[in-house]
Amino acid sequence: MKVLIVEDSKLVNNYLASELTKYGHQCSQVFTLNEALTFVSSEDYDVIILDLNLPDGEGDILVEEMHRHTAIPIVVLTGSNDRQRREDLFRLGIVDYWHKENLGGGLVQSLNGLMERLLHNAEATILVIEDSMMVRRHMQALLAPRRYRILLAATGGEGLELLRSQKVSLVITDMELPDIHGLEILAKIKALPRLALLPVIVLSGSSDADIVSRSYKLGAADFIRKPYVAEEILLKVDFWVDYYRQNREIAQTYHIANEYKAAIDRSTIVSKTDPDGIITYANQKFCDISGYTQEELIGHPHNIVRHPQMPKEVFEEMWSTIKAGKPWRGIIKNRAKDGHTYIVDTTINPIVDNEGKIIEFIGIRTDITEIEMLRQKLASELEFTREGYKESVARTKEI
Repeated sequence: MKVLIVEDSKLVNNYLASELTKYGHQCSQVFTLNEALTFVSSEDYDVIILDLNLPDGEGDILVEEMHRHTAIPIVVLTGSNDRQRREDLFRLGIVDYWHKENLGGGLVQSLNGLMERLLHNAEATILVIEDSMMVRRHMQALLAPRRYRILLAATGGEGLELLRSQKVSLVITDMELPDIHGLEILAKIKALPRLALLPVIVLSGSSDADIVSRSYKLGAADFIRKPYVAEEILLKVDFWVDYYRQNREIAQTYHIANEYKAAIDRSTIVSKTDPDGIITYANQKFCDISGYTQEELIGHPHNIVRHPQMPKEVFEEMWSTIKAGKPWRGIIKNRAKDGHTYIVDTTINPIVDNEGKIIEFIGIRTDITEIEMLRQKLASELEFTREGYKESVARTKEI
């Protein structure tokens, strides 16, 4: 991302530029407000890091002046510990606030994380359901600099209608609305299967314990009392938007994994066992070729289909390989429930957890019975032909 660093201390300015460049960001450095205004008028930036005490500007006026000339997200740097000033700056639309004494305490990593989040935020939509125009405007001013798309509704009915027509990543709803109570809105949202995972933050001027309890029981992600702290809203919004995005990514990954599984199940013989070799899963193709039902297979050792002609050394070598965490491949002759023989080209893979511990084995097999039978027949015929040839040569020599 392109970053404009506005800081009159050369030491701090150079440090930030050097560290952010390591993350791949392009940094421009200026030391006064006038220089900053010149740069933003001629260049597009993704983030401004702004010192609150510059030679030609200071404090809240400095932030207001920057906002007057640009909509670029502003991160404030300051040496002040004034809590009210911090809250006022968030209400003015800054996206983050850092004290200079934390320069070596994870500031650069947090700045990099914020910039990555801003890129994701552009894909997220937040619905604010609030009857107070002042609160709606404040939410807009607070969240828009973080690149969120904001939808505003003055009533519960308007909010529910927007949910039907728009893709939303988070709902912030007031509890006391003119048409529908916030708990009813919450219940309606959670009743829709496609919105079951959608996080909802409840705003309320009430501190009634029963209201709080019922909100959480109905599925609220968070409960914030009015008057709220601007920074608290931002932190919780970021958290729940990230949570929803990650949940959707996990759901998408799970869906794709199931699609792959279905494709494999349609074409391949698949089974899974626990680390002791007890079958925990068998697909339909396994059942079809073995003649056993899933109920007859699951919970039993895999040797239920072992053919007595298979040398035990093959299985000893197989177990030695897979228990060492390595895949094994070979040709195995099995015996079906009705006694007939089938032959499979087999690959067995150990599945490990994030600590490297084997939690199961998955076997993927291809039926090669016809191919093996044909190969054996051809080999037998070839051997017969060789013997006939040798016999003919021997007779010729006798003559």
